[in-house]
Amino acid sequence: IIEHTPMKYMDDDSEAPEKRSYIVKLIQSHPPAAGEVVKKFKTYEKELEIHRETLRLMETVHCMAGSKVQFAPKYICSTRIPYETVVFEDLQTNYGYKMVNPLNGMNAEHAKLVLILLAKMHAASMYLNTKDFLYRKNFNIEEFVEAMPEYLKTVFRNKINDCVEILKEYPECEKYVAIYKNFHDSFYYDIVEFTK
Repeated sequence: IIEHTPMKYMDDDSEAPEKRSYIVKLIQSHPPAAGEVVKKFKTYEKELEIHRETLRLMETVHCMAGSKVQFAPKYICSTRIPYETVVFEDLQTNYGYKMVNPLNGMNAEHAKLVLILLAKMHAASMYLNTKDFLYRKNFNIEEFVEAMPEYLKTVFRNKINDCVEILKEYPECEKYVAIYKNFHDSFYYDIVEFTK
């Protein structure tokens, strides 16, 4: 459950209440199969670690290289009582960002911006993977893939098939179709080898 949560607050120096909005992500329950995955992979703990530490570390890598970037809304706080809950800054209400209509999708300009940001994130990740032992230890993709339930592997393979069908619609992307098809057939081994 993810909700915009508007708030009013005052401190000792305020003359009138100030308005602020936050995003509250509440993890109340899981289907039995998904619950096992969440527990096994410590999904909640990993998400907290990513938002509190990893993304900030990635941003620092780019800052040292002279590039200012923010990969996600800022983490505010979290609690496990009564449910696993994480609070983030609200980019939409506080800064004017808008959610893309999922039925219409993004235009080419916005898609390009997203891919550029993803590329910067992966670049920082690869850098940290070679420099930071704890980063490597905490995000061991080999253990993740080995422990992944078969139904989740099927989900990923289906997504790869979706990518192949989309690529077929663009003649200039024809050369990538065979690459994705091969990746589908050797899904586990390719991911593990690529991340070593």
